[in-house]
This record gives sequence, structure tokens and C-alpha cells, in this order.
Amino acid sequence: MTEQRNTVCCGENTERKASEKKTGRRKGFRRLGGILMLFFMLFLAGGTAQAKNVTLRFSGVRSYTYANQALKLVNQARARAGKPKLTMGSRLQEDAMKRAEEIAVYFSHVRPNGESCFSAFTESYARAGENIAAGQSCPVEAVEDWLDSPLHRQNVLDGEYKEIGIGCFRADGVYYWTELFGTESYGGKSKSGTKTVTARVSADPAVLCLRLDARAVGGGMKEGESGKLLVYNRNTGEGWDGRLNLSATAFRWSSSREEAVSVRGGKGRGTVRARRKGTARISASLGSATASATVRVTSHNWKGKVTRKATVFREGEKTYRCRCCGKTTMKRIKKLRPVLKLKTTCLRLAPGRKSGRIPVTVARGDRVVSWKSSNPAVAKVSGKGVVRAGKKCGRAVLTVKLKSGKTGRVTVTVKR
Repeated sequence: MTEQRNTVCCGENTERKASEKKTGRRKGFRRLGGILMLFFMLFLAGGTAQAKNVTLRFSGVRSYTYANQALKLVNQARARAGKPKLTMGSRLQEDAMKRAEEIAVYFSHVRPNGESCFSAFTESYARAGENIAAGQSCPVEAVEDWLDSPLHRQNVLDGEYKEIGIGCFRADGVYYWTELFGTESYGGKSKSGTKTVTARVSADPAVLCLRLDARAVGGGMKEGESGKLLVYNRNTGEGWDGRLNLSATAFRWSSSREEAVSVRGGKGRGTVRARRKGTARISASLGSATASATVRVTSHNWKGKVTRKATVFREGEKTYRCRCCGKTTMKRIKKLRPVLKLKTTCLRLAPGRKSGRIPVTVARGDRVVSWKSSNPAVAKVSGKGVVRAGKKCGRAVLTVKLKSGKTGRVTVTVKR
């Protein structure tokens, strides 16, 4: 997917006393050009995931290296503003990585499961904040874009924050970024390098926008063909219109007409097979969320050509090519039955006379292997079927044998 750089920002600032158990919220939106970012500051708030939530699984890469580079840039900006450095909390870093995976599904400060973003914090902070972004290709772009937005910059340069967790997750060619801030410092050692993961994100089906990538079968299918359908989610968050392939998610696949189009597949890819002419609605369901596509099957317009002729000893082949789609298929041609036809079955010769070659017709691939006379004194026969009468009068039976084992007979009468 090509990177997009639309921008939508949200901001909220709140303060919370230690005794407070509820959180007030105020949201504002501001469009900016060039980058997709979101700023959010809320109190820690607990929540209970709804029972109807489903689990999405998708592949991606966590970049701890990029996260550490972003930390360096953040602290450089804070030093220029006269603010103390932030430390990367090990637990907060993992929380930020989790949030980066979540915004790949639903780009919002509300988690895909419906809870506040601060329910993702492992530790408890008196005050906390979150910045999120998507589409930047490196830490420099991400941090610069946060600093260019007044609300995001306020979080980055807030002097009360002591700890930060930075998340960077790459999926389908797009980078997703998060910054989590806290007023306490819990410490720990941050990670480095990259890690390929299969992300598991709990989501309310209401925030999902599942689609089937039906390009493999979008132009219709011919009888006997097969193709694969990929499930992806269109991000319905605040301004980010990205897509995320869900090839690791366990979907339930179904066809409205199995006799026309069958579908098999337990995860994010379903294999469809065109069985007969007609249409069918293919669906991939995950809880109450469903992605569907219509598949149309048409007949082939075959033109056949014999590509290997059948013989008595081997099968032949005939290749068919569809004039519509170019698909080819091959059918076998049965072996030929042995055939032996003699132009003559009775021959009269005078003593000492010679005949021409006796014509023999055989099936393709077969041949004469021998001629034999029952009475060589009356008539002899060569391997090519040429008969020579002896001096003695009488009758002889000539037997011709083919390679296939089939035989034929010619009666020769020698008479003066």
C-alpha cells in the first residue's frame, strides 16, 4: 500500500486528583495537511471489554530500533526547550507497541475494543498522555510532525512527564507510531532491534470495516478455475483510511450456492472453486462482522487440438484452450484397438511363380512382426509378405502376426 499523509488531530488535556475515580473528556478536531496524527490526553480510566468483541490476528514488525531513535529526537527537543529528559520505561514501551498494533486496526484514542486508550497502560500514573500517528516512514518524520502540531508538541515538551513509551509497528508497508507519557518513572531497560510478530487485537465488530480483496476473481471465473480471496480491514478511525490484511485471522467462510462456487479456508485467505455456471455470494465472518463478495461463473469456450496421437500401445492427448480466458486443459485419448486387414485372403499361383507383396492394414503404432507358411514345400512367404510357389501343387495357409499379437491368414493354392 502506498503511504498516505492525510492529517486529523484530536486534543484533550485533563488533570486528575488521586482520589478521583472518573474521568472527564473533551474532544476537538483540527485538520492539518501532510501527515496523519492524533493527539490525546486523558486520565487513566478502566473499562470492561464487551463480550461480543472478536480477536484479529495479523502479521507485522515491531521496531524497537526506531522507537529508541525517536526517543533521542524527543529528548533533543526537550533539551532545547529546557525540559528534563524522558526515560523509556520497559513496560510503557511494550504498552506503546501494543497501542501501535491497535491503531493499525482502528486509528483513534479509543481502543478497538471500546475502552479508553489509557486502559492499555500497565502502570498507574497520576497524569498521562498519548500521541499517535500513521504513515511516516522514519522516526524523524514522526517526531517532526508531532512537534509541528501545537497540541502534540504540548505533550512532547510537558515538564511534568518523566517517563515515555514509544511504539513503532509496521504492517503492509505502513508504519504506525505511538507515544505514551506518564508523570511517574517505573524504570526498566528498553529493548532494541526488530521483532516480527503476529499481533492479536481485540475489537468491537462495530468499529471494523471488513472487505474481501476479490481481484483474483473480480473479472469472473470459468468452470473449473480456482482463486483466493483475501480479507482486509479498512481503518474507520479518525481520518486514516488505510487497509490492513488479516491473513492470520480465523474467519468462518461460506458460499450462498456451493453447487456453483465452493469456498474453503479457516484464516484470512479463502480458496474459491468455480463448479458450474451461475453466481454465489462468498462471505467471511468474524463474530457479527462480515466481508462479502459476489463471484460469477461462466462456461468456457473450448477449442481442442490433438497434441499427441493415440496408438495401439499408448494413450494420446488432446489439449483444449478457452477462447475467452486462455485457460488450457488436457484430456487423454484412449489407446487404439489392434486392427489387421488383408487385401486378399485367397491367392492362386502356378508352380514356381511369385506374387507381389500382400497388402496389410494395421492400426497406428502396430506393425507386422512375422509371416509363416504351414507348408513351405507348396508356398513360401518372406518377412515382407511376398509369396513364392514351390514346384509341388497343393495348398498352404500363410499366417501373419502383428506386434500387438493379432493374427490373420491367407490361403494359397498352387495349381498348374
